[in-house]
Amino acid sequence: MRLPRYIGTYMIVMAFFGLTLFTVVYQPKLSSPPKKQTGLPDFSFEDVIVSHIYDGDLIWEVESNSAAIFKEDNVVHMFEAKGDIYENAKPAVHFNAPVAKIFMHESDMELSDANAEFYLETKKVNLFSKVLNWYAEVKQFVGREYVKVKTDDIVLVGQSFHVDIPVKRMKVSGKAKASIEIRE
Repeated sequence: MRLPRYIGTYMIVMAFFGLTLFTVVYQPKLSSPPKKQTGLPDFSFEDVIVSHIYDGDLIWEVESNSAAIFKEDNVVHMFEAKGDIYENAKPAVHFNAPVAKIFMHESDMELSDANAEFYLETKKVNLFSKVLNWYAEVKQFVGREYVKVKTDDIVLVGQSFHVDIPVKRMKVSGKAKASIEIRE
């Protein structure tokens, strides 16, 4: 059975009209890419001290020459930062870093090219890492990329280290090398 010619043309015109109407009426919401941090921050400060206090106890404190906050990422960007991590109201770790990021929701930190001193009962251990992260929930420092751990008589170099503050334990891993100086 063959349809008359005008019905085929009519169906093509109606399909075209329907498609045109659909595209005009329906405007899908396009997801925009996340904004990059360009331009000026939402807030900027000079000579800043940021502290994390939990149940009346000082957990950590960071001091810096300047800081910037971009509302969208909820991160405090600090420059020439130095600070302390506390355990039982005593400093457990002291650190310095040219650049620090504090993630406000988690109270975590990321320090770049950081130097830190980890205080043990009888001596201190010096730490250096290209990237040093503080994870507040587990009270742990994790160094990545190039790391160096040094005491008076031992130098350890590796790709990562973990420092557990509550148990005062440190682990170096990833092609680790040790240099031990024996003193008589």
